[in-house]
Amino acid sequence: MQLARRARRVYKQNFIIIYMRINKVKDITHANKEKLAEFLGIMLGDGNIYSKNGTHRIVVTGHCEEDYDYLVNYIKPLIKNLFGLEASLWKHKNKNAIALSVCSKRIVENLNLLGLNAGPKTMRIPKFIKSNKIYITNFIRGVADTDFSMTFKKKHHAYPLITGSFSNKEFTEEIRQLLGLLDIKANLYSGCRNGFMIYHQSTISKLKLFFLGW
Repeated sequence: MQLARRARRVYKQNFIIIYMRINKVKDITHANKEKLAEFLGIMLGDGNIYSKNGTHRIVVTGHCEEDYDYLVNYIKPLIKNLFGLEASLWKHKNKNAIALSVCSKRIVENLNLLGLNAGPKTMRIPKFIKSNKIYITNFIRGVADTDFSMTFKKKHHAYPLITGSFSNKEFTEEIRQLLGLLDIKANLYSGCRNGFMIYHQSTISKLKLFFLGW
């Protein structure tokens, strides 16, 4: 009898702990839409969603040195602000890569509702983002900080060239269209598959001003 009471007490305590952990996840429908838009851009850039055998997890990966500050001091607080959960940091074995990870079925389900699915990355821009230029700006910031790159080309003198490339051709075209809505001209780039380039100085200055900390 005493053992049974103790077992019930332990079960109840553990149930309360689990219940609290589940319910402290913020409802994404009430999240700040501007911050959410940026996070979705990050996820479509360097993020992944896993949902298998009862494990539900979101992961954002970056270079262990070049992206450490961005992951730890920017994306991690962003995840905390949006979802109320602390992301864990771990390093890939035998790779120069680190990752932020959050295990939460509720977060994964909410992202699924927005069109981001587990498995092979579905390159689909959530509809609400296209409804507002501020959301577009923040979404592009998330994509740009993870998947855009800048190089300097020499012709008569060095000039900056910003490029972006994605596995999905339709997604690349959607990004170009969103940039166009912000008066940023991006041309198709034959130098990389499904890529585009931005090389006009005035356009690059605008992109750097609003999106990138370069």
